[in-house]
Amino acid sequence: MAHKFGFCPGTVQMDTPERFEERVTDLFRLQESALLLQGQDRVDRLRQFYDQINILRGAALNGLILFALCAFGSCGTLRARWSAHPVLKGLTFLPAAWSPPMVCIR
Repeated sequence: MAHKFGFCPGTVQMDTPERFEERVTDLFRLQESALLLQGQDRVDRLRQFYDQINILRGAALNGLILFALCAFGSCGTLRARWSAHPVLKGLTFLPAAWSPPMVCIR
C-alpha cells in the first residue's frame, strides 16, 4: 500500500495540523542527522549561517526602531513649527498609525 505524504496542510486526506507538524519535525530530524553524519565542518557552517540570520534580524529591527524614532522626531518638529494649523495637530502621532505592529520573531 502506497503512503501519501504531503508537506502542505490539506494535501493529504484526513490531515490534521498535529500530523503535519509531526511529519515536518520528522523530516527536520532526518535532515539534521544526515548533516551531523557529514562532519563537523558542515555543522559549523550551518551554525554560522544561523548566527548570520540572527544578526541580520537584529539589524533590521534596529533599522525599524531608528526609522520610527526619526519619523516621530521630524513630525514633532513640523508640529512645533506649524502649531497654528489645526489640521496638523495630530501630525506627531502619524507614524504610530502608519507603522505596522511589532511581531515577535523566534
